[in-house]
Amino acid sequence: MLRSFPNIVKQILKHLPTNDYPVLHSCLFCQIWLTFILDKSLTSMRDLFYLLNRSGITVDISTFSKACKQRCDPFSADLPISCSIRGILISKVPSL
Repeated sequence: MLRSFPNIVKQILKHLPTNDYPVLHSCLFCQIWLTFILDKSLTSMRDLFYLLNRSGITVDISTFSKACKQRCDPFSADLPISCSIRGILISKVPSL
């Protein structure tokens, strides 16, 4: 049986630093991307940032845009977050 989504995300994000960038650290950066990718109720990034700001996470869409231009793709195949996701999925998919 698959673990709940919040537990999987916490397990993946716990290894990311929370103090590497002053405004938008790597953990929050990847958390925003994961939320946007996996939440089917969101239709745009503006919807996501509206929800984040309403929930108390103050992030501006322009800050996120600048971070996307400066940083590499957080889900490229050679980064630890991709390896973590791949490992969790492989361990939960039954072999055929």
